[in-house]
Amino acid sequence: MLAVPVEFLSDQEAAAFGRYGGSVPQADLERFFFLDDGDRLLAGGMRGDHNRLALDALLVVPPGSRVSELERWRTGLARASGPQMVKALNRVAEIIGSGPVAGGTRCDGDAAAAG
Repeated sequence: MLAVPVEFLSDQEAAAFGRYGGSVPQADLERFFFLDDGDRLLAGGMRGDHNRLALDALLVVPPGSRVSELERWRTGLARASGPQMVKALNRVAEIIGSGPVAGGTRCDGDAAAAG
């Protein structure tokens, strides 16, 4: 979890930071967080064999890797170094289908050492 600076807030504001202070009626919670039969029918019609195959493909751990593609998408960076940021941006570009950032330029130290 990231630390957020709260030094400029009062103690009361800092304690309430990131929390919803009010109460939510049960009817609103049920409307937003529970599916009724109509919702299930609608969602069920949108899922098919192609969805199951795509999920199966995401769960496969490729040879030479320790995690599945889904796990790679789910987890964030361990640290935010320059090369890790380039790797993350390239991964985002790969996922959305626009190709690598900066024309595929390597940024792992080798390019800087060679230049």
